[in-house]
Amino acid sequence: MEIRDCIPQEFTRKMRPISDLAHWKAAEYRLFALYAGVCLLRHKDILCKEKYVNFIHLCVALRLLISPDTSDDDMKVCSLLLKTFVNQCSALYGEGFVSYNIHSMIHLPDDFKRFGSLDVVNCFPFESYLGLFKECVHSGYKPLAQVSAYVHRQNENLLTTVGLKNCSIGGSVYGATERSVDLPALHGHCIKHYRKASLFNGCTIAPSSAADSTIIFGGNIAKVFDIIEVSPKKFFVVKMYKCVTHCFKQPLPSDIVGIFKVSQLSDVFELVEFQQSIRKCFAVPYKNINSL
Repeated sequence: MEIRDCIPQEFTRKMRPISDLAHWKAAEYRLFALYAGVCLLRHKDILCKEKYVNFIHLCVALRLLISPDTSDDDMKVCSLLLKTFVNQCSALYGEGFVSYNIHSMIHLPDDFKRFGSLDVVNCFPFESYLGLFKECVHSGYKPLAQVSAYVHRQNENLLTTVGLKNCSIGGSVYGATERSVDLPALHGHCIKHYRKASLFNGCTIAPSSAADSTIIFGGNIAKVFDIIEVSPKKFFVVKMYKCVTHCFKQPLPSDIVGIFKVSQLSDVFELVEFQQSIRKCFAVPYKNINSL
């Protein structure tokens, strides 16, 4: 619950307490397995070292499976990680824990080879559509006919727009504002400031939000303090993290799957031009006290 304010806006569901675990949705499990669990479970009062390492096997394997750039050699490592995870589960939690769902995870690399990243074949888009179906159906009488009639009505009002997508190298920026970070190098230039920006992958960067203001590019991790336009270019005004290290080294160095431990924010503002390689980070406060 302490990290709810750190969860970026792209996650439509924030995690609920463990006491509500029976009611967690798939999106909450995904958030925990891929992002939050690595930090939260590191506290030695929550998991012993053996169980934490077991969880890391699962986390690393899943992050490899959702990456579109995972190689055949990475898939061999992923397959080994999942087999090790399942075997360790039996010893750590008992044979009864290794249900069909747990065992079936060792076959996920085969699905990756057939279909690509698991993000391409997951069921989240279909589940999201269930809400729309509920709006279409008002009784149990001929539900398909009701859905068809609803779609027909929607199509009658459909407006097709062309050419509105911003495809420039600068991405999309929204909401001019007077907020400013003073940079001597920009004195004398005409500058426009923005409240938020949309990256090329659709993620939103908002300097005013602690959860939406951390980016990674070219091995550098930085916190965004402003978004500016010095025509015709657009920039993030950032402070770099001076210390970027591994969060863990086993079973693989964490940087291979995009997980880092950062500290020592620089005192100097720098300009980073909008580029396609910039990605958004999920930043979680890290506490060394009582960690494994």
